Amino acid sequence: MLELTTDLFGAEVKSSEGLVLVDFWAPWCVPCRMLGPVLEELGQSYQGKIKFAKVNVDENPVTASEFGVLSIPTVIIFNKGLPLKTLVGVQPQETYQKILDKALQDPESIKSKVLDISSEIPIIFSTATCPWCVRLKTYLREHEVEYQDVNVGEDAEAAEQMINQSGQMGVPQMWYKGEVMIGFDQSKVDRLFNIL
Repeated sequence: MLELTTDLFGAEVKSSEGLVLVDFWAPWCVPCRMLGPVLEELGQSYQGKIKFAKVNVDENPVTASEFGVLSIPTVIIFNKGLPLKTLVGVQPQETYQKILDKALQDPESIKSKVLDISSEIPIIFSTATCPWCVRLKTYLREHEVEYQDVNVGEDAEAAEQMINQSGQMGVPQMWYKGEVMIGFDQSKVDRLFNIL
């Protein structure tokens, strides 16, 4: 596995014409040390097809910051120098294999969805066990308001985007036209969607 510095990152990742998996890690991070051997093994399996590299975030904070790495380990898969998919935390080896196999077939198929706080369609961040999430979504359905439901309990990448953009961890969280609503404020929902 290639060890990258901020200086080498451009040549090895940004200028690469193929797929590159980059592991953002630190030596003191126990989950990172658990993931390392998994990625080493995968690197051998995909040798000649996908380049595997790692970036020590303590020694290369600029590169980590450039790609919004807040938690480690974070694995980002790049294609032609652009980030396609971000995986935060340790995932089962099979998860990485499925994503990499899919990326080899069609790199765009693994592209991360970008969630926008100024979306014209409401985005509801929720979890399956959150009663207020259910109430908010039920209320919107009752008033025929279409929305995009994002289960942050199952989608760590979406959860990280939610926290990065809004600065808030709570659910339900609704983004709509630049506004952020935490919890279920019926009067605010009524105002936003002209519900009488």
